[in-house]
Amino acid sequence: MPGSGVTSRKHGWVRWSTSGTAAAEHDAHDQRPAAFNFVDGCAVNLRDREGDPRDLLRAEGVEFDTYGRANQAQRFGVDELAQLAGLPQHDTPRQFHRPRSHRNDSLDDRFVEQLTDLQDARVVAATVAVIEAWAGLGGRALYGSGGETSCFLMARGKEHELGNIWPAAIYPSGKFELVFQHLSVRPPFDAITLREQFRQRLNKLPGVNIAAAKLALRPGFSLEVLADASAREALVEHLAWFYQQAVRQAS
Repeated sequence: MPGSGVTSRKHGWVRWSTSGTAAAEHDAHDQRPAAFNFVDGCAVNLRDREGDPRDLLRAEGVEFDTYGRANQAQRFGVDELAQLAGLPQHDTPRQFHRPRSHRNDSLDDRFVEQLTDLQDARVVAATVAVIEAWAGLGGRALYGSGGETSCFLMARGKEHELGNIWPAAIYPSGKFELVFQHLSVRPPFDAITLREQFRQRLNKLPGVNIAAAKLALRPGFSLEVLADASAREALVEHLAWFYQQAVRQAS
Protein backbone atom coordinates (compact mmCIF):
# COMPACT_ATOMS: atom_id res chain seq x y z
CA MET A 1 0.00 0.00 0.00
CA PRO A 2 1.74 3.21 -1.15
CA GLY A 3 2.74 5.56 1.65
CA SER A 4 1.79 3.20 4.45
CA GLY A 5 3.27 0.52 6.65
CA VAL A 6 5.13 0.28 9.95
CA THR A 7 7.38 -2.73 10.38
CA SER A 8 7.58 -4.84 13.49
CA ARG A 9 11.09 -4.94 14.89
CA LYS A 10 10.86 -8.61 15.81
CA HIS A 11 8.67 -10.57 13.42
CA GLY A 12 6.97 -8.73 10.63
CA TRP A 13 4.74 -5.79 9.90
CA VAL A 14 1.59 -4.00 10.85
CA ARG A 15 -0.56 -2.23 8.28
CA TRP A 16 -1.29 1.45 8.85
CA SER A 17 -3.31 3.99 6.95
CA THR A 18 -1.66 6.97 5.27
CA SER A 19 -2.68 9.12 8.23
CA GLY A 20 -0.55 6.98 10.53
CA THR A 21 -3.41 5.28 12.34
CA ALA A 22 -4.03 1.54 12.30
CA ALA A 23 -5.93 0.44 9.19
CA ALA A 24 -9.63 0.70 10.02
CA GLU A 25 -11.13 -2.71 9.30
CA HIS A 26 -13.88 -3.16 11.87
CA ASP A 27 -16.60 -5.69 12.34
CA ALA A 28 -19.94 -5.29 14.09
CA HIS A 29 -18.69 -6.75 17.37
CA ASP A 30 -15.16 -5.42 17.72
CA GLN A 31 -14.45 -1.75 17.14
CA ARG A 32 -10.71 -2.00 17.66
CA PRO A 33 -8.63 -1.41 14.49
CA ALA A 34 -7.37 -4.45 12.68
CA ALA A 35 -3.59 -4.89 12.57
CA PHE A 36 -1.53 -7.91 11.67
CA ASN A 37 1.86 -9.32 12.60
CA PHE A 38 3.64 -12.22 10.97
CA VAL A 39 4.98 -14.83 13.39
CA ASP A 40 6.86 -17.82 11.94
CA GLY A 41 5.34 -17.13 8.54
CA CYS A 42 1.74 -16.98 9.75
CA ALA A 43 -0.43 -13.87 9.88
CA VAL A 44 -1.66 -13.11 13.37
CA ASN A 45 -4.48 -10.63 13.88
CA LEU A 46 -3.33 -8.46 16.78
CA ARG A 47 -6.99 -7.61 17.40
CA ASP A 48 -7.45 -11.18 18.64
CA ARG A 49 -5.06 -10.45 21.46
CA GLU A 50 -6.02 -8.77 24.68
CA GLY A 51 -5.61 -5.00 24.85
CA ASP A 52 -4.76 -2.35 22.29
CA PRO A 53 -2.39 -3.50 19.49
CA ARG A 54 -0.66 -0.14 19.88
CA ASP A 55 0.62 -1.30 23.28
CA LEU A 56 2.38 -4.24 21.63
CA LEU A 57 3.89 -1.94 19.01
CA ARG A 58 5.05 0.52 21.67
CA ALA A 59 6.87 -2.37 23.34
CA GLU A 60 8.66 -2.96 20.04
CA GLY A 61 9.71 0.68 19.75
CA VAL A 62 6.98 2.26 17.63
CA GLU A 63 6.18 5.78 18.85
CA PHE A 64 2.67 7.31 18.85
CA ASP A 65 1.44 10.85 19.41
CA THR A 66 -1.47 11.81 21.66
CA TYR A 67 -3.89 11.09 18.79
CA GLY A 68 -2.64 7.52 18.35
CA ARG A 69 -0.75 8.27 15.13
CA ALA A 70 2.55 6.51 14.45
CA ASN A 71 5.71 8.62 14.25
CA GLN A 72 6.15 9.64 10.61
CA ALA A 73 9.94 9.23 10.87
CA GLN A 74 9.47 5.55 11.71
CA ARG A 75 7.17 4.85 8.77
CA PHE A 76 8.55 2.59 6.08
CA GLY A 77 7.69 3.61 2.53
CA VAL A 78 7.36 1.34 -0.48
CA ASP A 79 11.05 1.64 -1.44
CA GLU A 80 12.19 0.87 2.10
CA LEU A 81 9.89 -2.15 2.35
CA ALA A 82 11.39 -3.38 -0.92
CA GLN A 83 14.86 -2.97 0.57
CA LEU A 84 13.86 -4.99 3.64
CA ALA A 85 12.44 -7.69 1.38
CA GLY A 86 15.68 -7.85 -0.60
CA LEU A 87 14.06 -6.92 -3.90
CA PRO A 88 16.34 -5.68 -6.72
CA GLN A 89 17.00 -1.94 -6.68
CA HIS A 90 16.95 0.20 -9.78
CA ASP A 91 20.27 1.99 -9.35
CA THR A 92 23.56 0.65 -7.97
CA PRO A 93 27.23 1.63 -8.18
CA ARG A 94 27.70 -0.92 -10.97
CA GLN A 95 25.64 1.37 -13.20
CA PHE A 96 27.87 4.44 -12.85
CA HIS A 97 28.96 6.44 -15.85
CA ARG A 98 32.65 7.28 -16.11
CA PRO A 99 34.08 9.54 -13.38
CA ARG A 100 33.86 13.27 -13.96
CA SER A 101 36.42 15.95 -13.20
CA HIS A 102 35.96 18.41 -10.34
CA ARG A 103 35.34 21.43 -12.55
CA ASN A 104 31.95 23.15 -12.37
CA ASP A 105 31.21 22.46 -16.05
CA SER A 106 31.74 18.71 -15.53
CA LEU A 107 28.34 18.22 -13.89
CA ASP A 108 26.42 15.71 -15.91
CA ASP A 109 24.22 17.59 -18.39
CA ARG A 110 21.39 15.12 -18.10
CA PHE A 111 21.36 15.31 -14.30
CA VAL A 112 21.26 19.11 -14.36
CA GLU A 113 18.59 19.10 -17.07
CA GLN A 114 16.35 16.78 -15.06
CA LEU A 115 17.01 18.71 -11.87
CA THR A 116 16.08 21.98 -13.58
CA ASP A 117 12.91 20.48 -15.02
CA LEU A 118 11.72 19.10 -11.69
CA GLN A 119 12.90 21.63 -9.09
CA ASP A 120 12.74 25.37 -8.69
CA ALA A 121 15.77 27.61 -9.20
CA ARG A 122 16.59 27.80 -5.47
CA VAL A 123 16.79 24.04 -5.10
CA VAL A 124 18.79 23.63 -8.33
CA ALA A 125 21.40 26.19 -7.25
CA ALA A 126 21.59 24.71 -3.75
CA THR A 127 22.00 21.15 -5.02
CA VAL A 128 24.76 22.12 -7.44
CA ALA A 129 26.47 24.02 -4.61
CA VAL A 130 26.50 20.88 -2.43
CA ILE A 131 27.99 18.80 -5.26
CA GLU A 132 30.66 21.43 -5.86
CA ALA A 133 31.42 21.59 -2.13
CA TRP A 134 31.82 17.81 -2.09
CA ALA A 135 34.35 18.06 -4.91
CA GLY A 136 36.13 20.76 -2.93
CA LEU A 137 36.52 18.32 -0.04
CA GLY A 138 38.30 15.86 -2.34
CA GLY A 139 35.33 13.74 -3.35
CA ARG A 140 33.89 13.32 -6.81
CA ALA A 141 30.50 13.00 -8.41
CA LEU A 142 29.49 9.95 -10.41
CA TYR A 143 26.24 9.66 -12.31
CA GLY A 144 23.83 6.75 -12.65
CA SER A 145 22.60 5.33 -15.92
CA GLY A 146 18.94 4.84 -14.97
CA GLY A 147 16.01 6.72 -16.45
CA GLU A 148 16.40 9.23 -13.65
CA THR A 149 20.03 10.32 -13.60
CA SER A 150 21.19 10.04 -10.00
CA CYS A 151 24.33 11.67 -8.63
CA PHE A 152 26.53 9.70 -6.21
CA LEU A 153 28.90 11.55 -3.88
CA MET A 154 31.96 9.28 -3.98
CA ALA A 155 34.58 9.39 -1.24
CA ARG A 156 36.49 6.35 -2.57
CA GLY A 157 36.31 4.64 -5.95
CA LYS A 158 35.87 0.93 -6.56
CA GLU A 159 39.54 0.70 -7.55
CA HIS A 160 40.55 1.48 -3.95
CA GLU A 161 41.88 -1.41 -1.83
CA LEU A 162 38.97 -0.94 0.61
CA GLY A 163 36.43 -0.58 -2.19
CA ASN A 164 34.12 2.29 -3.00
CA ILE A 165 32.12 4.26 -0.50
CA TRP A 166 29.70 7.15 -0.73
CA PRO A 167 27.44 8.84 1.85
CA ALA A 168 24.54 9.82 -0.36
CA ALA A 169 22.84 9.80 -3.74
CA ILE A 170 20.96 12.79 -5.10
CA TYR A 171 17.87 12.33 -7.27
CA PRO A 172 16.50 15.11 -9.52
CA SER A 173 12.96 14.14 -8.46
CA GLY A 174 13.78 15.64 -5.07
CA LYS A 175 15.43 13.15 -2.72
CA PHE A 176 18.76 13.38 -0.92
CA GLU A 177 19.21 9.70 -0.11
CA LEU A 178 21.45 8.45 2.72
CA VAL A 179 22.85 5.05 1.80
CA PHE A 180 23.10 3.39 5.22
CA GLN A 181 22.28 0.06 3.55
CA HIS A 182 25.45 0.19 1.45
CA LEU A 183 27.56 1.71 4.25
CA SER A 184 26.79 -1.28 6.49
CA VAL A 185 29.23 -3.42 4.46
CA ARG A 186 31.90 -0.79 3.77
CA PRO A 187 34.63 0.14 6.27
CA PRO A 188 34.78 2.13 8.42
CA PHE A 189 30.99 2.66 8.34
CA ASP A 190 30.33 -1.04 8.68
CA ALA A 191 30.60 -0.14 12.38
CA ILE A 192 27.09 0.79 13.46
CA THR A 193 28.50 3.37 15.90
CA LEU A 194 29.81 5.47 13.01
CA ARG A 195 26.56 5.16 11.06
CA GLU A 196 24.68 6.24 14.17
CA GLN A 197 26.96 9.26 14.59
CA PHE A 198 26.28 10.22 10.97
CA ARG A 199 22.52 9.83 11.49
CA GLN A 200 22.59 12.00 14.58
CA ARG A 201 24.57 14.69 12.78
CA LEU A 202 22.10 14.74 9.90
CA ASN A 203 19.14 14.92 12.27
CA LYS A 204 20.40 18.30 13.44
CA LEU A 205 19.41 19.72 10.04
CA PRO A 206 16.05 21.51 10.04
CA GLY A 207 13.31 19.30 8.64
CA VAL A 208 15.38 16.11 8.87
CA ASN A 209 14.32 13.28 11.21
CA ILE A 210 15.80 9.91 10.31
CA ALA A 211 14.68 7.09 12.58
CA ALA A 212 17.32 4.82 14.12
CA ALA A 213 15.34 1.87 12.73
CA LYS A 214 16.46 2.92 9.23
CA LEU A 215 20.21 2.49 9.81
CA ALA A 216 20.17 -0.54 7.49
CA LEU A 217 18.07 1.14 4.78
CA ARG A 218 18.31 4.13 2.45
CA PRO A 219 16.19 6.89 3.97
CA GLY A 220 16.46 10.48 2.86
CA PHE A 221 15.12 14.00 2.97
CA SER A 222 13.83 16.56 0.51
CA LEU A 223 16.21 18.63 -1.59
CA GLU A 224 14.18 21.60 -0.35
CA VAL A 225 16.25 21.38 2.83
CA LEU A 226 19.31 22.47 0.84
CA ALA A 227 17.68 25.74 -0.19
CA ASP A 228 18.25 27.07 3.33
CA ALA A 229 21.81 28.45 3.39
CA SER A 230 22.51 27.55 7.03
CA ALA A 231 21.17 24.02 6.57
CA ARG A 232 23.26 23.61 3.42
CA GLU A 233 26.42 24.76 5.19
CA ALA A 234 25.74 22.38 8.07
CA LEU A 235 25.18 19.50 5.63
CA VAL A 236 28.53 20.21 3.97
CA GLU A 237 30.16 20.07 7.40
CA HIS A 238 28.59 16.67 8.05
CA LEU A 239 29.71 15.45 4.62
CA ALA A 240 33.23 16.69 5.40
CA TRP A 241 33.17 14.62 8.61
CA PHE A 242 32.08 11.58 6.59
CA TYR A 243 34.86 12.13 4.03
CA GLN A 244 37.48 12.43 6.75
CA GLN A 245 36.34 9.17 8.34
CA ALA A 246 36.47 7.35 4.99
CA VAL A 247 39.89 8.74 4.03
CA ARG A 248 41.35 8.24 7.51
CA GLN A 249 40.41 4.57 7.38
CA ALA A 250 42.01 4.27 3.96
CA SER A 251 45.31 5.96 4.88
